[in-house]
Amino acid sequence: MKPNLTETKKYIYWELGTRNKKTGKLPKYKVTVKDYKILDCSCPARDFRRYSPCKHMKRLYDKMGHLEL
Repeated sequence: MKPNLTETKKYIYWELGTRNKKTGKLPKYKVTVKDYKILDCSCPARDFRRYSPCKHMKRLYDKMGHLEL
């Protein structure tokens, strides 16, 4: 069976959020990347502004120079 070259993989990166003042814990958020394009983040900010990138997506974009927003 030949591999389908048009199929692409989704990659998931974990970005840390802001420290919780009460518990002192750092939340982890999933940032999804497909075809070198950052698609989505699991943080609550994406529920309010669906079509603009959140700070976790921007931070991953700054870290990994080959990705697009």
